[in-house]
Amino acid sequence: MNNPNQNQNVSGSSPYGSSVNNYRTGMSNRPVTNYNTRPTGYQQPGGAYYTGYMTRPMAGTNTPSYQDQARNMTNAYNNAINYSGIYNNQKPNSYGLPSAEKKRTKIVKKFSEKYDLYLTDREIKRIVDASYLSSGWAREICYMNQKYDTVYAWYASMNPWLKVYLYAFQQQEISSDFAMQERIVYDAFNTVFSDVCNESSLTIDQAIRRINEKYLTNFDETTFMIAYRYMESKGKKYSFAFNQVLNTQEDIDELLSKYEGTPTGTPLR
Repeated sequence: MNNPNQNQNVSGSSPYGSSVNNYRTGMSNRPVTNYNTRPTGYQQPGGAYYTGYMTRPMAGTNTPSYQDQARNMTNAYNNAINYSGIYNNQKPNSYGLPSAEKKRTKIVKKFSEKYDLYLTDREIKRIVDASYLSSGWAREICYMNQKYDTVYAWYASMNPWLKVYLYAFQQQEISSDFAMQERIVYDAFNTVFSDVCNESSLTIDQAIRRINEKYLTNFDETTFMIAYRYMESKGKKYSFAFNQVLNTQEDIDELLSKYEGTPTGTPLR
C-alpha cells in the first residue's frame, strides 16, 4: 500500500507550510517553541477525555510542535488511566470476599434466589466480574453474604437506592462501572415516578399500585419511600399526596345525597 505522504511536496508551499524535517528538528525560520509556556488559546490538557492530539500543524500559526503533541498524548493517556481507576496501583478492596469466582457467584446467586431479585446468570456474572475491579460491587457482594432476619435489614446498609432497584425491578440493567450503575438506577426511578406521580391528589398507596401494575415492579411503601427520598436528594420532585385528609362534612353530604335519592322502604346498599 502506498504511503499517502510519499508524494507530498515538502517545500514551503506544501499543505504544512514548511518541511516535515523543519517541524521535527526546529530548524525552520519559525521560532523554537518554548516548552515552558503554552500559546494563547491553546487548551491545557488535564480532562479525562482530552486527547491532546492534533492531526496536522496549521501553517502560519503558533502551533505546538510534534514534541509537545507527543507529551500531550502521554498526559492524556495518564489522565485516562487515573480516570478509569483500574490501573492506578490501587487494588480494589475485596472486603474479605473469597478470591475464587465460583464462590462469589454462589453468594450472589443464593441471595438472589432467597429474596427474589430476579438476577439472570448474565447479570450475576457481570456483578461478580466487576467485584474484582470495583470496591463498590465487592462491597455489595459482601452485604449479600450477610444474614438478615428480613430484607428490610439489607436496605439499612450503604447504597439503599441500589438495593431497592435490584429488589423492586424484575428486569434490571447491570453495569460494571458503579457510577454508571447509579445513573441507570436514577433513570429507572425517574421514569416510573415521572409517569405515575403527577397528580397532587394521588396517594402513596395509589401511586405504588399504579407503578407495580404498569411496570411489573415490586414496590411497597418502604421501598417506594427509599426511592423517593433518593430522587429528592438529587433535586427531583413529584406530585402526589403524602397524607390523605378525610373531609367529614363531604362524607356526610354524600351519604345524605344518597339517602334523599333513595325510594322509601328500599334499604341502603
